[in-house]
Amino acid sequence: MPRKIKREVVFHNKRLAVTWKHDYFGPKSKKILDGVFLYDNIFSVYAFSTSKIMSVQRDFAHKTCEKINTLISEYRVYLKEMEDELYTLTTGIELRPFTPNNHYPIDYNKEQLNPVNSALIKAFAMANSHIINLNKARFDGDIDAGENERRRGGVIKQLNLLLNALYKICRQYHKIRKEQLATVA
Repeated sequence: MPRKIKREVVFHNKRLAVTWKHDYFGPKSKKILDGVFLYDNIFSVYAFSTSKIMSVQRDFAHKTCEKINTLISEYRVYLKEMEDELYTLTTGIELRPFTPNNHYPIDYNKEQLNPVNSALIKAFAMANSHIINLNKARFDGDIDAGENERRRGGVIKQLNLLLNALYKICRQYHKIRKEQLATVA
């Protein structure tokens, strides 16, 4: 019997951890759009897209999942481009080892894990990896503090834009789905 490998997703940036779960460091009075909320919304859309019953709703959910995947893929391409650009700025010479010192393990409902919300988690993980590489480049003297902050802020800003776009898609999907149910009933 093969061993199950337990993999834990850990972020190394406080802003990224809070973007994943707005109340990561304690309860907040105001609900803010975050990765956990979208993870659950994406699961809901995916669940409708995998219905055994062929229907317009299932097809609509399937198209919505494709749209969500496209947006997440575009963000991941953006991160890859940023990583390639950073690589051109670095020397590759490591004078002293760099280890991230902040560890923020994240939670997600593993029973709801599916290909679409897995892509969202991977996008967050790629952002985390890029932020680590930015900090490493800063630590090695390849970029200055201002450049590090500008690039890190850009990654988080683009991630927040992605989350807002995903929220609009999920909200629109559920609104139209409920309207379709109301007309059928």
